[in-house]
Amino acid sequence: MAAPRMPGGEVHLEPPPEVPRLVPGGILMKLMPVVMVVAMVGMVALMITSSGGLNPASLLFPMMMMMSMVGMFAGGGGRGGGQRRAEMNEDRKDYLRYLGQMRGRAREAGDEQRIGLEWIHPDPEALWSMVRTRRMWERRTGDPDFCHVRVGRGHQRLATRLVPPQTGPVDELEPIATVALRRFVRAHSVVSELPIAISLRGFAAVEMAGDEDTCRALTRAMICQLATFHAPEDLIIAAVVGGPARPQWEWVKWLPHAQNPHRSDAVGSERLLAGSLAALESSLEELLADRQRFSRNAPPSLTNPRSSSSSTGGR
Repeated sequence: MAAPRMPGGEVHLEPPPEVPRLVPGGILMKLMPVVMVVAMVGMVALMITSSGGLNPASLLFPMMMMMSMVGMFAGGGGRGGGQRRAEMNEDRKDYLRYLGQMRGRAREAGDEQRIGLEWIHPDPEALWSMVRTRRMWERRTGDPDFCHVRVGRGHQRLATRLVPPQTGPVDELEPIATVALRRFVRAHSVVSELPIAISLRGFAAVEMAGDEDTCRALTRAMICQLATFHAPEDLIIAAVVGGPARPQWEWVKWLPHAQNPHRSDAVGSERLLAGSLAALESSLEELLADRQRFSRNAPPSLTNPRSSSSSTGGR
């Protein structure tokens, strides 16, 4: 069955807005205050000389002009600075709104990636529900996921790559939008708690080390995945178990993949559950006759479509 569509491609993020630059006025604008002051002083002098003395009423108009000039320049500077702040606030809002839209797309891509990987590598506790369904033994030797098994969960990069923008110097960028972009890329470039899988065909051997119960549970989960998704005609599972650990693995002999295709005994096909490696080699003599003995440093051999769960090359 076809797996759910996995996301892909790239998303090129837009750069954050730049801080508006203050453009100084021309020479006329710089000289305007001086011109206004000189004109006002000249007007006051003209009024004093024409009225024959200093009349307080005659000073009312020049004082009003002075106050209006001060208010005009103060208001003009305030409007310029206020306008720049307003533009910067609007640019910041627009960019944060844009990052919000990109955040939704990134989460949607992460959800699609999770659904796709959970389909390909389901939780071992859900394997029982796939028995006698179309997904049972669906992986054939020519499939790219043949002998892939899930070994846990972990962080993976988002399948849709987030490409940061090319920007100028950081000190020229709007600081809040720049920090938001950095946090967005850091938070959404990686998706957490996704299934992690390995390809057993890519290793000559896989060794479990650590707590005994944990290693046994992981190995059991890997064997159950192999038995669920691979047909007995394509994969053989054989076990060498002895001593006190044997009761923990008696269930393996009932798998159809653990039945010797060339030998039978009084109860049917010979079960591939041996107490020693020599006994297992003797049981699989027909299958191992054309293979070299196992070497940990040897590359896996894929010439034989039938593989074991512990090694794909050699005995």
